Amino acid sequence: MARTSELLNLVELECHGWTREGVRGTRALLNEAHKLLKMRQCEGNILYDSTTGDLPYLATVAGTYRYSLGATVWLPQNVLVDDTTYLDLTAGWRGETVTYAGKDYFRLFNIRSAPWTLNANAWVQFTGADPGSTTTSYRIRAYAKPREITSDAVQHDMPGSTDIKYLLPATVMLIQAATNHEKFFQARQYITDNLAREFWGEAGAGEQGIPMVVEPSRF
Repeated sequence: MARTSELLNLVELECHGWTREGVRGTRALLNEAHKLLKMRQCEGNILYDSTTGDLPYLATVAGTYRYSLGATVWLPQNVLVDDTTYLDLTAGWRGETVTYAGKDYFRLFNIRSAPWTLNANAWVQFTGADPGSTTTSYRIRAYAKPREITSDAVQHDMPGSTDIKYLLPATVMLIQAATNHEKFFQARQYITDNLAREFWGEAGAGEQGIPMVVEPSRF
């Protein structure tokens, strides 16, 4: 794994006339390539609480319906509860039972959400029912936001040798297409459709708690 500074040095050896900052700045396009590779809806990108091994809780307050999810969340997927006895199912709550990483949860339908943007954190909003005041009832299943590479001191998130295999060529590809809008769009599309798919195929190759046996339908 190369340090961010080392990776940028390699990029600048390949792309003559480009330096860290300015109009022809390598770091901004490295950061863009990093986001294109890392922002993917896959099991390996789900945020877990490392102290419990479970999905993180969402603290709620009675009468408050919308909640910001903080700086580490890119895209919310579900709001879940472990035990439906907390919910008054006559008050409008609706949902279904789902299983993630071998554990059953009740997924709420009474939810709206929005992903992270440059201007605001990702958020979820309860609809049709008051969540009440609790710190241990609702869990968030969400996809992680990539680290923003704002300086050479900020280390990228690419594991093992995937920085050289995917992040380096993706950055060079964006730089080489930077002066042509159509080619730049094509480069972004190639990175998300091909390099990112290959990267997550490698990075997510370990155990992700997904069943290997498909139950046959009765119909």
